[in-house]
Amino acid sequence: MTPLLRAALATGALALGLMSASCKRTEDRCSYCGMKVKPDSAWRAVDKTNQRSFDTPRCAFGAKLEGKEKVGALELVDYYDREARPSVDLVYVAGSDVIGPMGPDLVPVKPAMVDKFTKDHGKKAVYREAEITPAVLKSLLE
Repeated sequence: MTPLLRAALATGALALGLMSASCKRTEDRCSYCGMKVKPDSAWRAVDKTNQRSFDTPRCAFGAKLEGKEKVGALELVDYYDREARPSVDLVYVAGSDVIGPMGPDLVPVKPAMVDKFTKDHGKKAVYREAEITPAVLKSLLE
């Protein structure tokens, strides 16, 4: 290989490396479905243990129940005050008129606000985290 060809190949490899570095995704993606997750989304769920994000509660619980990757301590955004809270401190309303970015979802609400939420938006059921099963998630889409 001639020195000129070697230099041209090295320059090309360097240019490709710089291009790919500048084209890397900077947005967060749901660890379950791959959808973009906006940092200020009211539907965002975060696995604080493993530093992963989910675009909706349905994806977060789907990942946790599926078990392909371990999901640790989840933090979700309360519907009313928009504050991130540990998942065990919230309840999850199913069957309301509030629709998530990917369709029907579990709406995280502080337990004290369930009656208000029900009056405002209706419900079919309310679940604690430990009560959410694959059947509950499937029922959201029926």
